[in-house]
Amino acid sequence: MSFFICAFVCFCVYFLLMLIVHYRRHLRHRRTNPTVSTCVVLGSGGHTMEILRLVQSLDKSKYNPMHFIIADTDSSSVEKVKPMLKENYVSFSTIRRCREVKQSIINVILPTLVATGQSLVQIW
Repeated sequence: MSFFICAFVCFCVYFLLMLIVHYRRHLRHRRTNPTVSTCVVLGSGGHTMEILRLVQSLDKSKYNPMHFIIADTDSSSVEKVKPMLKENYVSFSTIRRCREVKQSIINVILPTLVATGQSLVQIW
């Protein structure tokens, strides 16, 4: 029983030390880089306008550059983002949509793998 208590205490101390190290690195990074790179993923659903309103209310001097990721079949979101593309801190790219409405689960395996690969490329 005392072994588990000792192990628990060691884990807590280790966790606190890692938290302190992370916090100090985060503070140092904030001092050197006051901007936050932002990625916005838009879908073809009804929340696109809400997300765009939220993005437009962000402080542009802090949240830049801003990158929009849109499904390749979603032309309406592209049209809504185009007015924002005139600003120099905004870019966008498209990824393959995994599944269309009423598409069989069997038919989405390969498109899902392709979309996952494209998503990973966009994140890194």
